[in-house]
Amino acid sequence: MTSLDTSQPIIIQPGISNEFYTFDNGWHQTFFGSFKPCPRSAFACFCSPCYIAKLNDRAGEYFLTYCINPYSLMALRTKVRAAFHIRGSLAEDCYTTCCCLYPCAAMQIEKELDHQNIPNVVVQTKPGDDVWKFENWWTQQLHHCCEDIGSCCLVCWCCPCTMYKIYDRADEDLLTCCWPMTLWPLRTKIRTLFRIRGSVCSDCLAVYCCPCCALIQMRRELKQQGL
Repeated sequence: MTSLDTSQPIIIQPGISNEFYTFDNGWHQTFFGSFKPCPRSAFACFCSPCYIAKLNDRAGEYFLTYCINPYSLMALRTKVRAAFHIRGSLAEDCYTTCCCLYPCAAMQIEKELDHQNIPNVVVQTKPGDDVWKFENWWTQQLHHCCEDIGSCCLVCWCCPCTMYKIYDRADEDLLTCCWPMTLWPLRTKIRTLFRIRGSVCSDCLAVYCCPCCALIQMRRELKQQGL
């Protein structure tokens, strides 16, 4: 009988950690249940740019992000979900904020921030008090994509396959990758989960101006994190 050689370490290839992607929490307020009281509802409906601008500021984002891109509410919802491990998906974030239901989505985010005791103005009294102050950096800078020739060739010559694998490793519905708009909140999700510095606005610029570089960067980050 052959004995097992234990002198060498057994290397197990890392896989997706189910515990890491376990989002056990639900929204504090249901989607349509958040559409009250009336004064706040009127504010969200009739002055949505101001309302969403306040939400962005409260969530640690640039105040005028919504003015730069009206779809920023989608990425903001993804950020809040990822930060507080709330059940959902990128597809859900997309259709709830891009349709005429966006006032309900905005108010749901506000109710969640209230529930999590996120103040309107973050006053940091000691390190770690600010939940939105991320301390990490991307493993690879956006413009250093050509350092990984293999990933560069894969993204350039088979971009759909790369997107499919990235969405799979990020624990998202694989059909979501057919919706290019969700690439923006995907980067926000990865950044929030790993507490990587940046903003919703920078995520937008990265995926729309340099989509291939952004894909390579996300692929490298997930690989570096063992996912």
